[in-house]
Amino acid sequence: MNLPAVKRLYRPSELTRSKDRDGDGDDDDHHGDRDGATATTASQSELSSLLALLNPNQSTPRQCNLLLDLPEEVLYRITNHLDAPSLLRLRLVNAYYARFASRNEAGWERLCERIWSYKVHVCPTASALREDRLSAYRMSHADAASRNYMHLHELLYDPDSRTGTVWYFRFKESAGADWTQMDPWWQGRQARQLVFLPDGTCRQYDPVTKRVGNVRFGSADDDDRDGVHDGDHEDGDGDGDAAANQNHPEEGDGAVSRSSVTAPMSWRLLTRPMDLPTRHLGSYLRITVGGRDVPTYAVRRSPTGNWGFLLESCTFRFVRSFVRSFLRS
Repeated sequence: MNLPAVKRLYRPSELTRSKDRDGDGDDDDHHGDRDGATATTASQSELSSLLALLNPNQSTPRQCNLLLDLPEEVLYRITNHLDAPSLLRLRLVNAYYARFASRNEAGWERLCERIWSYKVHVCPTASALREDRLSAYRMSHADAASRNYMHLHELLYDPDSRTGTVWYFRFKESAGADWTQMDPWWQGRQARQLVFLPDGTCRQYDPVTKRVGNVRFGSADDDDRDGVHDGDHEDGDGDGDAAANQNHPEEGDGAVSRSSVTAPMSWRLLTRPMDLPTRHLGSYLRITVGGRDVPTYAVRRSPTGNWGFLLESCTFRFVRSFVRSFLRS
């Protein structure tokens, strides 16, 4: 509902219409069919009356100030049906409405709750402005539009409280068939899910059990069959070498052995890689797999408009991660 809708709802010209219907012939001029000139005059009269409804400083008949005669609680019920642009336009009417339409109760509390409910990350400074939701609304939008680096809490996942960011990971096609064959996303299944822990390690996340374990690289079927086991919570040897685990089915005439590789992974934030310009801390992420650094991930905003981020490598190997959901307690 916007301001033109308010105009149609009240039709102020009808409020000033003569109530004298004593049959003297004048009623035909007011209630009969209107020609083009009469319709134009009526439209101008409605616009003038609408401005009178919104302007308490203008000297008008008592019956035209309907909005001002309503209790503020009722006005709040009306303005809570307006969208953000309409509320901002209402603030331009005069000083009274500038104050009235800036209050949380006028609709800004509702607008903040609604839009923040489906966004991945909301600026913490904005969400803390509980007494001024208009400023919070503006700040959160400006932050999502201008900031292209991550804060630490936007990267991390806490396995104890099970809150934080879960990242979906896939290889690029340029990584080659040897890597894409190990990627469930390229086999038509859900992408592998990874989390970055506060201790500097990167783990694989199981969406069924909500548990984290070492990242497994193997055939795409291994992710579906193995899941995350108790042993996956133990740290690697620390020597930087990848540990190969052979899994052999115990039964079945057509059983074929399959292998998966568990590689310890760690992460760190950078401000300036060797081949990229200096940016704010949180603009680059470097991942180490089995003691070897892989190409740097550059951070940018997700093009989906969900206020999330992309981590994307510019080289052929490691590739692309994107925020899909923000898990809350």
